[in-house]
Amino acid sequence: MDIKKQPAKSTDWLYLLFWAIIPLIYIRTIIDYSLTPRQLFTGFFVVLAVFFSWKTLFKNSSLGAPVLLYAGFIGVMLIASSGAVNPVESYAVLSRYGLMLAYLMLTISLLQNRMLSLQYLVKGVVIFAGLASVFTLVEVFKAIGSGDFLMNIYAVSATFSHKNLLSSVLLLSIPFAWMGSAILTQKWKGASLFLLFVLITEIFILRTRGVWISFFIASLVTGVVYFLLGKKFRNSLPLNRRRIGLGAGIAVLLLVAFFSASGTKSSLSDSSNLSKRMVFWEHSLEMVKEHPLLGVGPGNWKIYFPKYGLLGTDVSVKQGITHIQRPHNDYLWVLAEGGPLSLLFYLGVFAVAFIRLRKNLKQEGVTREDKVIDLALLFGLIAYMVFSLTDFPMERMSHNLLLFTLLALVYRNPLSIRKLSGLAVAKAVVLVLALFSIVVSGYRWQGEKNALLVLQGNASRNAQVMINTVPKAINPFFNMDNFANPLRYYSSIGYLVTEDDDNSWLDAQVAYDLHPNNIIVLNQMGNVLKKRRELDMALKYYKRATDISPSFETARLNKAEILLNKRQYADAMAELIWINIESENRKFVQLLALVLPKFLEESQRNGRFTDIANGIRAQQPQTPPEYINAYRVTRRNLKRNS
Repeated sequence: MDIKKQPAKSTDWLYLLFWAIIPLIYIRTIIDYSLTPRQLFTGFFVVLAVFFSWKTLFKNSSLGAPVLLYAGFIGVMLIASSGAVNPVESYAVLSRYGLMLAYLMLTISLLQNRMLSLQYLVKGVVIFAGLASVFTLVEVFKAIGSGDFLMNIYAVSATFSHKNLLSSVLLLSIPFAWMGSAILTQKWKGASLFLLFVLITEIFILRTRGVWISFFIASLVTGVVYFLLGKKFRNSLPLNRRRIGLGAGIAVLLLVAFFSASGTKSSLSDSSNLSKRMVFWEHSLEMVKEHPLLGVGPGNWKIYFPKYGLLGTDVSVKQGITHIQRPHNDYLWVLAEGGPLSLLFYLGVFAVAFIRLRKNLKQEGVTREDKVIDLALLFGLIAYMVFSLTDFPMERMSHNLLLFTLLALVYRNPLSIRKLSGLAVAKAVVLVLALFSIVVSGYRWQGEKNALLVLQGNASRNAQVMINTVPKAINPFFNMDNFANPLRYYSSIGYLVTEDDDNSWLDAQVAYDLHPNNIIVLNQMGNVLKKRRELDMALKYYKRATDISPSFETARLNKAEILLNKRQYADAMAELIWINIESENRKFVQLLALVLPKFLEESQRNGRFTDIANGIRAQQPQTPPEYINAYRVTRRNLKRNS
């Protein structure tokens, strides 16, 4: 590509401003501060960019295989959505995929038509990365000043919602800082080079293992490719040994410093996160076995995940406080939600990009700057693919934009200039995809704003707020909160509190239809049926909840209460055994006091739980507190002797 300085065009400034503003889009009136607002902002940007480039857009373009492959990926996902339990979640995901296709088509065309200057695009991302790094430094210094840096480093997220997501954004910004240090004007070169060192330093400070591994593998692959390209290539692009030495020295110092710090070594070697993710991956494969052709539908992985059990997850997940949203592996995510063909198309996008990069790097007569750009692109794509093995960058807008900008730059120089047939169709596709994304993300933004009020009403036990706000939060593109709980679940609680059993049951059924594997929804179904005195049916829903999460205390207690009323004392005891013996939960304590005397009588007849019964009898309890204490002592002794 010719890197000569040219007068800036409106699209140049548009891209630069877009990238400079993206990290500032962070809205605190919704739960996920950045995802939906950035999608909405990107949709408006694409429409505006099409407007400013309408006359020349796609005139002399060769969009290439990645556009067709990604379009094929979306097509398969669209078909897969027809079998989704909750199609509304599918629309949300498809709108994001479609927007990225529109951005890719637009950016490739503008680069190839010289309507978008490489310098301005790189400057924009450098500004984006610079702002992200500054926000990071501010929060890192706060963590240092807190007196417990290792603990508070987990709160560092800048405007990217989570430390790991921030760290991966910094990683994906490295190729652009590298490009900036090679192709921009002198002041920008210096700033880009300084930013490059800052980004690498911050990545080490943030201590995200997946990002560290991705950085090292991407660096290794890029270095190997550099040497394999031959002596002629290396002579045309000699290594700056001073800079490499300085960077390696900083990396070594940081590694030594971190591994010397108290607690760092143990936290980095902690395998608990990996064991939890193994559960996510195993459940993903179960989904594939059950739905081998088209998967469970885009956006529906989180709905199917609990079906295969919650053993091995966090306590908060087992108790229904939080819910697993993603498998932390984008490839398994694609396979589970869209089937093998969708994964083939998705991986194909990367495969053809690497093939094209190989052609670019082997091409004769290219400039030194082009060689640096292609090596930087290779680094970025490898880093993205490796990080995708243990996290979920494909969900986040900033990560998607960085990825698809890398892909567009791979195709910045068309191998052959030709007029694209169907110009009007291509423009219409970009506009329709962008407008669809705007509509969906606009609806979801409004839904999330009201869902936050619903959650606040639930936290304050305000039934009327839940009843009144849930209908405002639900719309054609939003029916579950950000934690995978159907909104009708909350209004069902509200109606039950206000003694409106009929509406409570109707809303509970709607919630169940949207997420039939959600343990708190199943528990609510049981609660409504219990209130309606349909006790056997209530027990079935409670049992389904405890089959999914055996240690789900709320459902266990509800089952024990019904079994007590049915005078099935040993069965009630079987439920209470699952509860932590030290729990001071009021309902647990009350049920223990009522069940234990009757359980001891029944145990003499049927011989169930004789070890517990004998241990309690040996202490000769007389009063409810004595029974409870005897139970706890017995359980502790049995645990100690086991």
